[in-house]
Amino acid sequence: MACFEPGTFIDLATRENLPLRDVRGAMLRVTRGSLWITQEDDTQDIVLRAGDTWVVERDGLTIVEAQAASTLCIVGRNVEAVLASRRG
Repeated sequence: MACFEPGTFIDLATRENLPLRDVRGAMLRVTRGSLWITQEDDTQDIVLRAGDTWVVERDGLTIVEAQAASTLCIVGRNVEAVLASRRG
């Protein structure tokens, strides 16, 4: 499955996590595997599987954790700056 908008693809190993800060409005699309997502100050967790799409609902810390080897596409504001710190 492809990311139909310009975005950033990220591969995560099983149990690897990806912290995202202040990316409200960013779209996450799972192309492989499954993800568990939790947002700061939110009691509801999200589980996404391949083919699912979800939009980050608030600023603050959002943690994405792979439940199996996964690939996701992230599209949205501030995403490149957030991910640059991960690469660095």
